[in-house]
Amino acid sequence: MKTNIYLFGILLLALTTWSCEREYSAPPLSEPQYTGAEANITIAKLKSLYADIVDPTLIDVDYIIKAVVIGNDESGNIYKQLYIQDETGGINIGVDQNSIYTEFRVGQEVYVALKGLYMVMYGDQLQIGYAGTNANRISWELFNYHIFKDGWPDVNKAQPTVIQLSSLNESMVNTLVQLNDVYFTGGGVLTYSEPDATTNRTLKDSNGNTIIVRNSNYATFANDLLPEGAGTLIGILSKFRNDWQFYIRTLDDVQNFGQPIPETGEDPDTPPTGDAILNETFASGQGSFNVVDVTLPEGGTFVWKWDNYKYMKASAFVGGSAKQSESWLISPAMNLKDRSKATITFDHAINYAGTGTMSSQQELYISSDYSSGAPSSATWEKLTIPTYPAGNNWTFVSSGNIQVPASMLGKENVRIAFKYSSTSSNAATWEVKNVLVK
Repeated sequence: MKTNIYLFGILLLALTTWSCEREYSAPPLSEPQYTGAEANITIAKLKSLYADIVDPTLIDVDYIIKAVVIGNDESGNIYKQLYIQDETGGINIGVDQNSIYTEFRVGQEVYVALKGLYMVMYGDQLQIGYAGTNANRISWELFNYHIFKDGWPDVNKAQPTVIQLSSLNESMVNTLVQLNDVYFTGGGVLTYSEPDATTNRTLKDSNGNTIIVRNSNYATFANDLLPEGAGTLIGILSKFRNDWQFYIRTLDDVQNFGQPIPETGEDPDTPPTGDAILNETFASGQGSFNVVDVTLPEGGTFVWKWDNYKYMKASAFVGGSAKQSESWLISPAMNLKDRSKATITFDHAINYAGTGTMSSQQELYISSDYSSGAPSSATWEKLTIPTYPAGNNWTFVSSGNIQVPASMLGKENVRIAFKYSSTSSNAATWEVKNVLVK
């Protein structure tokens, strides 16, 4: 009897243990499905409707776009942005959130309900955002209210268009592209980014055409060396004012490098120098020019400063208002002892200029007796700049030919200076590059 009870207990324990160890299947994932209204506007049409805005502008119409995610923040090289594209073009959406890629993978088809969001102009390019927020980004909660996934991500829906650097146009801005047979200057020597700031690296093709490749110092590949040789680069083609830019999404976009570098012709972006006395493009820094601040703007620590978009920039707009200032950008000494003539040219852009102020606030001077210190310690002669920019945009124009005065020829210590000044009612932004004296 005891034996039977004992055997029954063992059987009951075994059945209980078996029942406790039963495996349960995870609940099935539901494929996202969009059931809202159909798309009724393309990205290209959306851009055309808001092409002339200056300030963030509310979208007050029930526009809906259908697009595919082509770029996100997976590597950290793109920051708080989501790039989307349809059959007509691409646009970026500013979103105040990190790790967006975990929710919106490349190849994810989305619908965006635009009413209640804003169109924002940044760097002369339109993006979708909001007003009155940090960098005009959309909050994560609001973003999820306006965007809807449709289906699983399919990377085959996000294929790049093969383009040439010689044939860039506005319709390509913020789209996914592919460049073949290109190479990095400094490949195998420079890292993608400097450790303390987003860095511009130069990509070239066989014809000497170049484009800026923007690399964040927070990207996962920031400390990796640029690849040697030629190869294929895929990524987001962007533009900031007049500068075309390229954003790598992840290192998977860097393909087949190590091939022979193609022979290049003359770089079309470099002005002919001939027998140049002074040739400073400001492509990589301030060069041998010296900045002398006579009057710093209230609350500011500088006026002239090198910009990594490859020019020197002067501004005294500080803390949301114009400030009085005076600052000189002075060239190194030039030896004109054996010169019977010389010509100065440069490219410049001016924005936010007051009516009739450019010729008195953005000036060019020349001297043969300046050595250092305050500009007032020397004698300066004002030179007439033949061509000024429009004064209300970021378009660079050539200054035109400026003849060096006869009084400066035959001398050994000749310098030119770009003098920037401003008042409490007007503080323009002046950008200068490609300074050439020959």
